[in-house]
Amino acid sequence: MGEEFMRGLLIFTLLIALSGKAEGAFFNNRTETGWFHYNWKVEEENKTSGNETNETEKFLVVLHPEKLDNMTAEQIQKLEKELRGIAVMKPTLENVYLYNRLVQYINRKADEFVKVNREVSHLFPDISKTPTSTIARRVYLKTLRRDIESAVREMSERAALVVFVKEGCPYCRAQERVLSLFKKKYPDFYVKYIDVEEHPAMVEKFNVAETPTIWLVYETDNGRHIWQVVSVGVASLDRLENSIYEIKNFLEEKKNGEGYTKRP
Repeated sequence: MGEEFMRGLLIFTLLIALSGKAEGAFFNNRTETGWFHYNWKVEEENKTSGNETNETEKFLVVLHPEKLDNMTAEQIQKLEKELRGIAVMKPTLENVYLYNRLVQYINRKADEFVKVNREVSHLFPDISKTPTSTIARRVYLKTLRRDIESAVREMSERAALVVFVKEGCPYCRAQERVLSLFKKKYPDFYVKYIDVEEHPAMVEKFNVAETPTIWLVYETDNGRHIWQVVSVGVASLDRLENSIYEIKNFLEEKKNGEGYTKRP
């Protein structure tokens, strides 16, 4: 009886020691992850293994292209966003494999669309918005770039950029360099930096989970403030300009208030 008790006590002690060692190794060996952004928030792990199993089974549809073909573009987009989040936060072989299978499917569909769209543009040039000849396309792109830059300058009168950063974030430093070029080109555009560690209330209000994250705030004629996400992760100068241009067009189309993103 005493021998059995001592054996049980020894096993229990070893389990406790191994558990503590494994837990310490987990936290000590963690590294920064991310793709052009710094993941500084970590989602809570599922408390039961059953939830993890159900979570993975939900995405097995990506192994069946015929089932994906029956889904809408909006459903595919939602699936890609959810699966990307799972693959990033829980990068197991299975999760990453499933995500890459879905990306492969999306890229294949995109290639098919581009191929058919190019054929339609050549067969019916009168309905194509983008010129097909080299010279006409250059003129089109040059005109479009002029329109984009003009729209950004116009937005600077009523809009500002709010940039969420974190000290020590390498991608934030890269974004600051891009924004420095942006300010040289558009000196009247106000840019405000917010440190996520110094302003946790704003982080929660704007649901910021990664840095850098850029929001645009726009003041309407009646004094109402409208907020739109410009980018998450490092955005190039062209991307910043294009995003602001798209937001401007969106706001003009929704002057009646429908579709606006309200202030958090």
